[in-house]
Amino acid sequence: VVSTQSTGNNLALSFEVDMPTVLIFRSGSLVANMVVSIIAFRRHYALGKYVSVAAVTLGVLISTVATAKLKTADKNPDLTTWIIGLLMLAYGLFGSASMGVFQEKLFARFGKHPSEALFYSHLLGLAGFVVSYANIGAAIGTFNASPRVTPLYIPSLWLYLLLNVTMQNICVRSIYYLLSEWTSLAVTMVTTLRKFLSLLLSIVLFSNPFTAQHWASAALVFLGSAMFSGLVKIPGEERLERMLGGTN
Repeated sequence: VVSTQSTGNNLALSFEVDMPTVLIFRSGSLVANMVVSIIAFRRHYALGKYVSVAAVTLGVLISTVATAKLKTADKNPDLTTWIIGLLMLAYGLFGSASMGVFQEKLFARFGKHPSEALFYSHLLGLAGFVVSYANIGAAIGTFNASPRVTPLYIPSLWLYLLLNVTMQNICVRSIYYLLSEWTSLAVTMVTTLRKFLSLLLSIVLFSNPFTAQHWASAALVFLGSAMFSGLVKIPGEERLERMLGGTN
């Protein structure tokens, strides 16, 4: 799952799916995680959790659409190819959600060993990248040909990759640790907020306009986050939950 869902999103771009569509699919990670949790664990969340997930997802979606540079290409994509690309994105979305949910299940059954889970999930996932050996080889050539950074005399792309891998290592280790302590839905909420803050940071760094849609999305995300953490409650929520039979 690690290898296929990681490469699936990138391969979808080769099937006439544009980047805004990829970003919009990735915005649905909270909803996907909640759906998988309900199916796999048969969980029922509090009403505030459903509303908060919907608010954050809608906020990220609005911000993504407002930021993305939608292309007005003259050619129409092949419908069959485009559908295959969408299916690959859907698999990546629900594959990632399933992986988080079942990792939570493994921690609950066999104990909290985030470092071990991190090691084996990525080690076993390496085999899936064999099918991409041609692309990896071409990328190595491109990296070697990139301008060299003085005085280290290292190709710049290799240096950027090293920095990216270092930061990614810190990020993934933190996520696996959180998965051993929190529910997968709570961890997905954290990573979704991180993506949203990264989007806002890119707007500031690259001097992109902060439109009314961005203000609306920020309000939805922060309101949804406050509801998810319990700082804000829906009026009459407890009465509605009693009427619906309670939650787990």
